[in-house]
Amino acid sequence: MKAAVLAEKGRFEMREFPVPEPDDDSVLVKMEACAVCNATDTRLFKGTHAMAVYPSIIGHEGVGVVEAAGKNVTKLKVGDRILGGSFYCREMPSLWGAYSQYGVSGENALVVPETVGAKEASLAFMLSEAVNAVRIADIKAGDNVLIIGAGAVGFSLLSILKNTLHLRVIVVDIADEKLKLALRLGADAVINSQKEDVALRVKECTDQKGVNKIFEAVGNQATYQLAFELITWGGVIVPFGMMEGTMEIPFRTMYAKEVQMKWCKGSGVQDLENKRIALSLLEKGLINTELLITGEIPLENVSEAFERIAAGKEIRIILTM
Repeated sequence: MKAAVLAEKGRFEMREFPVPEPDDDSVLVKMEACAVCNATDTRLFKGTHAMAVYPSIIGHEGVGVVEAAGKNVTKLKVGDRILGGSFYCREMPSLWGAYSQYGVSGENALVVPETVGAKEASLAFMLSEAVNAVRIADIKAGDNVLIIGAGAVGFSLLSILKNTLHLRVIVVDIADEKLKLALRLGADAVINSQKEDVALRVKECTDQKGVNKIFEAVGNQATYQLAFELITWGGVIVPFGMMEGTMEIPFRTMYAKEVQMKWCKGSGVQDLENKRIALSLLEKGLINTELLITGEIPLENVSEAFERIAAGKEIRIILTM
């Protein structure tokens, strides 16, 4: 079997390995697709992730079909399409290892509904993080929601929010091309923060009420500062964009407004449940996967995926096996 090995910072190479053998409590998975995570995978590729090690096999958003099952496995059967499947071998460190043609998985992996394809199912990893953030924010009908950042995270949040309750959702970014896509995904209004007065436009878009729920999906001090300034009294800010180092929080502003900050780490402690919800949304056709999947690339051309992501225009590129 083949796997894409991250040989060193910024360089992949294809290598041959034996097909892994599952033990009595796991299954062998023939990988079909793996989404490239714009955050974790990119940081591993650049060498800025704390877990980065070279050489290694990365990839944690994989989907595949069960090809063989250990004798103790009762929850999965041959032919099931599942989320997950990681490649491990003695010769190579594995950072989840889904950039490979085969992998192994425990039997608690989630089965993908029959009507959801492998490429679409790989979006469940990204969407489950948005589901977690929405649940943490305690969104209610009638909320005015602001998403700062029109990237993979921002678009996932938008996709979830516009298919749940009756909400007004505004998206802020600096790229007109991404803001046009946000409108296609259902945003009620978009704002280019480099060209417009964001505070004024937010008031105009919310009948002067402002926004009471904000998702920060960029991860720098300037965009968090914007969230602090725009949130209304008693509102909630969900920090989703990852920051390095420390964050400065304007105590007086937050104190006076009685603002809550509700922290969100990926798909959270309810990981499996959030993935089930994401798969259910995909099964019901509520997520516009055609807009979220911006590229499909064969595994052997994995370097091209990272070149395209570096250009800043991709939401999710899917590696096909």
